[in-house]
Amino acid sequence: MEQGLAEILANAIKIGKELTQLRQLQKQGRLTPQQEKRITELVKAEEKIVEDFNNFIESEEVEALIAQLTPKTRKPDLVDDLEDFIALQDNLKDLQQNAVLLYPLIFENRLELILTNPYSSPIRRTVQVSNSELKQTIIDFRKALRGKSSDIKIPAQKLYNWLIKPLENDLKVAEAETIIYVPDGQLRYIPLSALYDGEKWLTQRFRINNITASSLTDLNSQPQPKIQVLAAAFANGYYEFEIEG
Repeated sequence: MEQGLAEILANAIKIGKELTQLRQLQKQGRLTPQQEKRITELVKAEEKIVEDFNNFIESEEVEALIAQLTPKTRKPDLVDDLEDFIALQDNLKDLQQNAVLLYPLIFENRLELILTNPYSSPIRRTVQVSNSELKQTIIDFRKALRGKSSDIKIPAQKLYNWLIKPLENDLKVAEAETIIYVPDGQLRYIPLSALYDGEKWLTQRFRINNITASSLTDLNSQPQPKIQVLAAAFANGYYEFEIEG
C-alpha cells in the first residue's frame, strides 16, 4: 500500500469529522477560500477511502468468505449489506449515542475489522491471527465463562487485542460510547462486553449492543446498560461472571 493512502486510511475518521464541520460552515456561507480548498482536498481523500473499501468487499476472497458464512435460509447477498454500511452513517447519527458499528470477518490467517462510524466511510483494520489460534482462544474463553478455567482474563485479553485494540485510536477519535457488534462465524459465541483490556472490562468503557447481520439497518433498539454482573447467552447454555472493580 502506498504511503499516502496508508496515512489517509489511518486518519479516516479525523478526515470525515473535519469535512463534516467544513460542510456545515459551507451551508452557512462562512467559508474562506482556504477552507474551500481544504474541502476539495478532504473530498479527494474520502474518495480514496471509499475506493479502498469497495475494492476490499468486492474482492473474490471476501465474496467466497461471505458465501461460506451465509446459510441458505438467510439473505445470500451479505456483500450487499457490507456495501450498505456506507448508508448506515445517518442511522448512527440518528441514534445520538456516539455509536459505531463493528463487523469482523474471519479469514484463514487474519481478521478484517470493519468499523462504520457517523463521520467517515467504513474503514477496516487487518489483524494477523490464524483461524486455529482464534478458535482455540474462543474455546478457552467459553470454558472460563463456565467457571472451568482459573483465569478468564487471559483469553479475554487476547480477544481484546485482536478485536478492539487495533481500533483504539479510531474509537477515541470518533468519541465512541456505544459499540454495535455484528458478529458472524465463531465470534457469535463470545460476549464482546466481557473482553478485557488489561485494566477494565469492555462493558466498563462502552455500551455494547449485539445485532445480527440481517438487521443492520434497524439500529433503533437501545444498547444494553453497563452492568456489574455480565450474563451471556450462548447456543448451548447460559453463563455469567462477576466483574471485578
